[in-house]
Amino acid sequence: MSITRIISGGQTGADQGALDAAIRLNVSHGGWIPKARSSDAAFLDPERYGLTIMESTGYANFAQCRERNVMDADGSLILSCGPLQGPCAMTDRLARKHKKPVYQYDLDGYTDLTGIRKIHQWSLDNAICTLNVCGPLERENKDIYKEALHVIESLLRLSQIADEEKKINADDRTAAPRTAEEAVQILLRDLPLKDRSTIANMSAAELPLLDATIGKHIRARFELVNPQSPLVRSCAFLEGRPSLGESEASAVILRELAHRLHQTHRLRVVK
Repeated sequence: MSITRIISGGQTGADQGALDAAIRLNVSHGGWIPKARSSDAAFLDPERYGLTIMESTGYANFAQCRERNVMDADGSLILSCGPLQGPCAMTDRLARKHKKPVYQYDLDGYTDLTGIRKIHQWSLDNAICTLNVCGPLERENKDIYKEALHVIESLLRLSQIADEEKKINADDRTAAPRTAEEAVQILLRDLPLKDRSTIANMSAAELPLLDATIGKHIRARFELVNPQSPLVRSCAFLEGRPSLGESEASAVILRELAHRLHQTHRLRVVK
């Protein structure tokens, strides 16, 4: 599951860096901001950043906006520089109050890819699609904007790459092989090294012993029940027969797999 939306409190600094990262990568973005915004609070342009204005007024309104962002998100990422304070401490308290996942990422520690991968793994573990981002204001840390931009842009890129890889793998697994050779290629990719090594060091006479294990896996993986499927017909062609049953087709695929593995995985005795 990938991060598909970024929201924040809409102030300069970390909030803006997170929203600009989303804009750069064409990711949905927004968040709640108060109607009454003091000039020193440094709020962003609501229209430009897709922010929603909460109509009530006063400091309670500011707290309500932070709480609404926490509640609307699947989890909150707090970009901190040392101990939590101000809006960051508030976001942490609100996330725990509503039993929402929260992750504190200390920018004083690191902003390298290893740390960002940890955030990404946290987002996967907690099935986070909408991420609320909170951090210091620009007046509190002059570098916070570019640091937040870097972290969130890197996180979103990781999320998008992982999502693309899942789609590719899903397409690979749903595409049924049409020949025994294609089935062998899939098995070479899927089978663990232990199984590949076992098959590689078995003789042709011993291969039937694997029918109840790897043979069963082959039959389940490739659905060999239809004698007219391209894969079963390919196996029949290799056998020089007009048709094959399910177990016979799996035996052909296992034999072809063993032949390939004999060339690459077989143990050789060194004298």
